[in-house]
Amino acid sequence: MVKIKNRISLLLVAILVLPFVFTSCKTTKSSTKTPPRKPEVSTPAPQPPVIKEKEEVKSDELIKKRMVLIMPFELKKNFAISNDEVIEPEINPASLGALNFYEGALIAVDSLKSQKVEVRLNSYDTPSDSTGVVRMMTNAAVKDADLVIASLPNNLAEVAARIAKTNNIKLVLTQAGSPQLLTDNANVALAYASTKTQCREMVAFMLDQFTNANIILLFRTTRREDELAAVFREEILKLKGDSDFQDYNATKKEFKDLPGVLSKTKRNLVFVISSDEAFVNPVLALLEEQNIFGIKVSGLPTWLNFESIDFNMFNNLQIHLFDNNFIDTDEKGKSTFRKSFVSRYYSDPLANAYNGFDIVYNLGLSLREEYSGMENLMLSSFKNENGNYNFISTGPGGIENKSISVLKINDYKLERLNK
Repeated sequence: MVKIKNRISLLLVAILVLPFVFTSCKTTKSSTKTPPRKPEVSTPAPQPPVIKEKEEVKSDELIKKRMVLIMPFELKKNFAISNDEVIEPEINPASLGALNFYEGALIAVDSLKSQKVEVRLNSYDTPSDSTGVVRMMTNAAVKDADLVIASLPNNLAEVAARIAKTNNIKLVLTQAGSPQLLTDNANVALAYASTKTQCREMVAFMLDQFTNANIILLFRTTRREDELAAVFREEILKLKGDSDFQDYNATKKEFKDLPGVLSKTKRNLVFVISSDEAFVNPVLALLEEQNIFGIKVSGLPTWLNFESIDFNMFNNLQIHLFDNNFIDTDEKGKSTFRKSFVSRYYSDPLANAYNGFDIVYNLGLSLREEYSGMENLMLSSFKNENGNYNFISTGPGGIENKSISVLKINDYKLERLNK
């Protein structure tokens, strides 16, 4: 109970609630009286100034920087007044990702001290609308920081990107629906691949692995599935053309007719574009029943949260998933961080905690120098990192981390295939 209280206290103390910071302040005039005139006294002629040679910055000199975090800490939900009797304090699940990111960032701040970098970290709760984003990011408390790191919904991320461009703010976004917000915007970087980039990278990997496959794109006429299917379709046609490719709209056709488009002589590669577990489950069962060995099924990151499907029970299907935020805790660096996090916060870190550490630590080191745009800053910061970071310029504008993890479930454990 004490441990949970400590984390809640950390959440409360860490976030700067700004009822007054983001409001204008009036200036006051001071009234002065003209003092009596003193008698003039002759003064000697001023001596010429002594010109000193410019001193070089010593390598051990402390570098001070300021970073701002804008994260969905959900303060209203966490500190809402309740009449319910609670035996132990609870942290709202919606804020755990942001809290983990912040806790990982604090470990990075402590680690940077040994590198002669002192980072002052200010944190703010994510605004609920575009007006709040504008008010927050145009305030000196945020826009004058050396770096702003924000986790925002897709629509607010676009607003923040425009403000960063106008006000020359170095902005790192943790997520976005599309890399379009980076166009002609050298002040913004995407720390992790956008939704559209993830889909394109997955298609490229699967087609490279299975070059002569019979490709089926399975989706339904729903807004989300239609949008994602369009991205997959565009990338498939660009890389392969329309040969051995079939669209299968399970709204217009019965999904039970799916076996009719499977090949008996070629490898079958089925992209299932749905996050609806109640739909995906019978589709996979139907494909398994065909007794066609080696059907490759490409699913979405949301499948990692499915509860009713045991992916290890399939004999004829090989399930491939993808994610832009997969953490292999067996890696040496990740294992060391996990031990540090557990000893400090008494809980196992989420992926967000690793992200918070990586971003703040690497960027903190690079901020010892000045960079004109985010492209040079990100490339300098993550040039020696592992496969989780592959920053690529989007053309005239910002830069995006296009790294994804293609995953296969092997013996109830996720295995990364594209190392």
